[in-house]
Amino acid sequence: MKVFILFFIAMLVSSTFLLPVSVFAQAGDDEDIFASPPAGNPPIVGFSISNPLKFSTIDQLITAIMGIVVQIMIPVITVMIIYTGFLFVTARGDVAKITTAKQTFLYVIIGAAIMLGAFVIKTAITGTVEELKGQSLLPIINYFYA
Repeated sequence: MKVFILFFIAMLVSSTFLLPVSVFAQAGDDEDIFASPPAGNPPIVGFSISNPLKFSTIDQLITAIMGIVVQIMIPVITVMIIYTGFLFVTARGDVAKITTAKQTFLYVIIGAAIMLGAFVIKTAITGTVEELKGQSLLPIINYFYA
């Protein structure tokens, strides 16, 4: 078995490093890949990087990310609230278990508040930026430095 594993590793290494890997690019039918460029006309060398995302602004990207997070977190929060209720029911008057259930419920509510708070803060910042976009910042600067 060891011989087979060593043979397999040797073949893998040799095929990865020793065998040449060729890449053949195809030219169009009317192109001569060996022809030199016409004299006097420099070749056009340039490229552009297209946006791989379907969002054109950072606001749209953050809104999409937050939408996904909300869609994931709402069922998680619901399941955690049900689990907290299960902890309360199974405590049966045991003070330590009731304290654990109360802490779990508090953490679930804090997590839900943070999620909702992040969405509210993002909406407030976006609204402020959109409002300021068409205005000059000079009155605001003068207000703080007057």
